[in-house]
Amino acid sequence: LRLRCTGAVQFARRLLSIMPMSSMVLAGLAITAGLLHVQAQCVETQCKSKLDMLACDAGFDVTAEEDCGDETCVPFLGCSYAKAKKLCCPSNCHWSDLSCNKGILEGYFVHLSNYSEARWTLLPDSLREKLTTAEKFANFTVNELKDVGVDILVEAKAVAGMTAVQLQGMSDEIRGINTSQLQSFLQNLSPSSLAEAMPFLVGDCEDESIAEKLELYSTVLQRESAWGQFDDWSAANLSALQCMIGVMPTTNLLKMADEALAQSGNLVDLSSQQLKELSSKFGSMSVTNLEQTLQNINFTRLQESLLFQASFCRGRIAADTLLTQSQHAAEAFAESICGRRAVTAAESEVEAIEAACGEELPAEMKAVQWGKQQARALMEHAANQVSPLNEWSSEIITVMSIFLPELEPDNITLLNSSALILGDYLNYDLAGKVGAMDPAVRDAYTAKLKEAVGNTNGWSCEQIASAKELVAGLNVSDIAQLAVSEIRGLLPSAVTAMTPLQTAALTAEHFKVLSEEARARVTGLKLAPLMESGNLEQLVAAVCGNLTVGEAGCPPRLVDVVMAFPHQNWNPTQQVLFQNYFSELDTIGVRTMSVLAADELPTAARRLAGGSSWVTLRVELASDSLTTAAEVREEAEQGAGAEGGSVIEIQSAELSRRHLEKDTMSAAVSLRASSLVVILFMACMTLM
Repeated sequence: LRLRCTGAVQFARRLLSIMPMSSMVLAGLAITAGLLHVQAQCVETQCKSKLDMLACDAGFDVTAEEDCGDETCVPFLGCSYAKAKKLCCPSNCHWSDLSCNKGILEGYFVHLSNYSEARWTLLPDSLREKLTTAEKFANFTVNELKDVGVDILVEAKAVAGMTAVQLQGMSDEIRGINTSQLQSFLQNLSPSSLAEAMPFLVGDCEDESIAEKLELYSTVLQRESAWGQFDDWSAANLSALQCMIGVMPTTNLLKMADEALAQSGNLVDLSSQQLKELSSKFGSMSVTNLEQTLQNINFTRLQESLLFQASFCRGRIAADTLLTQSQHAAEAFAESICGRRAVTAAESEVEAIEAACGEELPAEMKAVQWGKQQARALMEHAANQVSPLNEWSSEIITVMSIFLPELEPDNITLLNSSALILGDYLNYDLAGKVGAMDPAVRDAYTAKLKEAVGNTNGWSCEQIASAKELVAGLNVSDIAQLAVSEIRGLLPSAVTAMTPLQTAALTAEHFKVLSEEARARVTGLKLAPLMESGNLEQLVAAVCGNLTVGEAGCPPRLVDVVMAFPHQNWNPTQQVLFQNYFSELDTIGVRTMSVLAADELPTAARRLAGGSSWVTLRVELASDSLTTAAEVREEAEQGAGAEGGSVIEIQSAELSRRHLEKDTMSAAVSLRASSLVVILFMACMTLM
């Protein structure tokens, strides 16, 4: 223990200054003896006082590790330490005195900061007492808590007894604490009290730390005595978070029950990013829950989020830029089809446009699918409550393009036709969704397209190409008026979507200009009305283009076979197998005309096909071949059955004048019979 007998030294100096020399010598000897006595006493007793007036209980010594403060030494009397009285004598140390009872008092706190120590010394004992246990804490009045101060409260373990009423009363102070203080505070706070008072604790949602605070709150609120796990949270629980829901991780929101999320009163605070990432959840909700959700969210933000679903931008650029890109893509696509721009250059431009937004969507966003009923509910909400349909701009059309197939035909007629056009072409995003439209919806959009660009006799090759499958919504007379010089814009997918009678509206000159890929879709039942008309030139042009009968690719006779293979794609190996099946027949050869996956089929067929791939083979026969259509069907059924498929359509055609009259007579019967086969097949697929 360190000696600091300053009092004795000062006393000796004063004594020497006033005494005669002889007396000084004697006094010096006495003082030296006294100092030695003091030193011995201080070392011997450590912290115990030897002054009678400060004497401690007999036999009690403080441990050497204690800080007894500075000592004062008085000659011949002994040493006294500043804190010895309190440290050596329990009866002299008040329970709340930090100078002698700090070790015990620190146990009442998670961490006792210097500020809290200073604040503690200023509090009356009545308030200190209530900070010692949870039971006593519950007796605080709100005014008393304010007197104590939030800085001590966030460190006190006794807040385990804090009630919801007390929390509510201190809400202003608690909202102002930082995340470190909040973490300390929540370590001991009762989850049930927090759950009840949560609506009053939501702070400024513009605060940079709000997301961290929500995470701290959510950890406590997930306890069983609060709200439970996220999937157990009610609409009232979510509503209690108020604007904080706008910073809640989407992974947590996806765990919420659909009904709870739909009925939450604070969905308006969800951000565009959250809405984008919740798209799959909305798309799978019941229609009732979705309609409730749509009533509560900020629809403008939903539209912004739907930009992520658009063909090009994925929502990372402004709508006007998106429109410009959509227009450029339409131009690049159409001009490549019509030969006015190199295909590779056009493809590069479209790819560049699609990549303009930078990084790709997260994997979970690439397969977002809304049910038809849910998509229809969204469109009805947009039509009825967002803005009148006749006021929808090109921006809205582009943003909502993935849902446009679900707009009712009566509503489509209300659209401003000019909003469907970008430059001279159909909105590229809208055109890309035509294949998913029901025929009635497609026809309604086709009527709006005609309204916007005029009669079909003035349509350019690029306009025909940009319309894609909407061409299949034209009537027979409109198709017949398409200019021969521009018909190259007719896409293979558009021909597939056309009915046999629509196909028959094309003249021989049309077929001669049509691309080979598009003519390859004029197969099966689409040949029947051509044969029935007796127009051999038109029939030959549909099959052969500019070739002459007898040349390679233009057989005198043919039999088209359409087969369905559930849930699998056609591959070269299967074509070889079928060539083997037909090898016993008298044929020129077998060609694969088209292989259509389920999503490439006409809409009516797609819905009934149940995921089947449709394959069309053309069996080419010489004019004197004895092979009949019945024999081709028999071999095709055997081969399709071996591969798990079936024959759904078969059509023969004769391209020579010698047999034309005979085949013309049977064409109508064949068309009706084959149509019946297709209908029966669809019915069977529906029941599977």
